[in-house]
Amino acid sequence: LAGDCEEGAREDEYEEGGSEGGQSATGNSGSGGGGSKMDDERLKAFNLFVRFFVDENLDRMVPISKQPKEKLSGILEACDRQFPEFSDRARKRVRTYLKACRRNGRKNGGLPQELPRTTPAHLTSATAEGILEKALAGERELQAQLHPARLEQAGMPQAQQLSRPDRPAEQQ
Repeated sequence: LAGDCEEGAREDEYEEGGSEGGQSATGNSGSGGGGSKMDDERLKAFNLFVRFFVDENLDRMVPISKQPKEKLSGILEACDRQFPEFSDRARKRVRTYLKACRRNGRKNGGLPQELPRTTPAHLTSATAEGILEKALAGERELQAQLHPARLEQAGMPQAQQLSRPDRPAEQQ
């Protein structure tokens, strides 16, 4: 099982990226003019953002209705702050990702507890990774401002905490 819920995530990207009622990914109707490439990249980054926070905070084998409400609302609020154009689909994206994880877990005999988080190449790009990095940095800055004592209690230098756990700091 390489890449935690890859198959479901691939299906979800197409589901999320498809037009809903003749609208583009940002909710603007039209023929997909000059901004559609950036819309696609923001959608990829949004999907990666949701996957990152779900993997870090929720039990992927439990339905959304059984998840801790405070953690779920925190994820949804973070999505609203960093990707306001996708706020109407954040809960659906979390639910769909959890569903894909459960489906793939059953198919593969259960997911190991400490599965390395890899992102399939078709779900990301350099642009989407850059957008994701900015969104994660924004959330970490907000958390540092709201809870400065947590950073000191964790016993880690702040610079180390601000780097993504699945990527060395020098690659950012």
